[in-house]
Amino acid sequence: MKVLFIILSGGKGKRLRPVTFFKQKTLLPASRGKRIIDYAIESSNICNISGVKGRTIVLARYKSHQVVDYVNKKYPEVTVLTERESFDTGGAILQHWQVICEYGPKVVIILNGDHFVNLPLKLIMQGYKEKIPALLVVGIRSNAEYHDYINVKFNSNKLLDRFHQRASDIAYTGISILRFDALKSCIENLSMGPCNVTKDIIEWIYEKHGGVYYILENEWEDLGTWTRYIRFLSRKFIQGN
Repeated sequence: MKVLFIILSGGKGKRLRPVTFFKQKTLLPASRGKRIIDYAIESSNICNISGVKGRTIVLARYKSHQVVDYVNKKYPEVTVLTERESFDTGGAILQHWQVICEYGPKVVIILNGDHFVNLPLKLIMQGYKEKIPALLVVGIRSNAEYHDYINVKFNSNKLLDRFHQRASDIAYTGISILRFDALKSCIENLSMGPCNVTKDIIEWIYEKHGGVYYILENEWEDLGTWTRYIRFLSRKFIQGN
């Protein structure tokens, strides 16, 4: 089974200014010599999962030359594609749709490059090989004080019941696992231009095909604000990681 990982690394990082005037937010220091983007790239390593073949691409826009230099040196097996125009997260995928199709994946996994994530791919993909749903949304249990974008609700059968429903204790991590044919049907209904992965792609697939979910256990954090970024660094320093 061929899996394509798409890591989004094009944002301007406005919430982390003034540092991001000079540095791409995904390249900010994390811990033990790592940058933030390292977590997403390392989570795309599927070499220990039998029967699964993977490829990782990073989509860069803002200060893309920094991303290209860093990733090419540290991860020569990872491809960095530069967006020609800033069309939001979904537009980045649209611009490079031909490359995605040429690889011919069975499954596409979308990750955000500015998040800490330790994705338990082996557990996720074991269930995926048996029956591949059109959409698997990755969430984390939280509360409104800790994550201010709680927006997923599930029913008793572990199916997505509502999307963008804030009365929930599940926060959507921005990680989505999509069956390629479902993604393709969505892309064919979009025109080139600004679009958002969550609002224009994930929600469309959910409405057409439904979805299931996977809950992480303290394996994810959004590092896109100073509060969360500093809290993450402080915790890593105390833990010695």
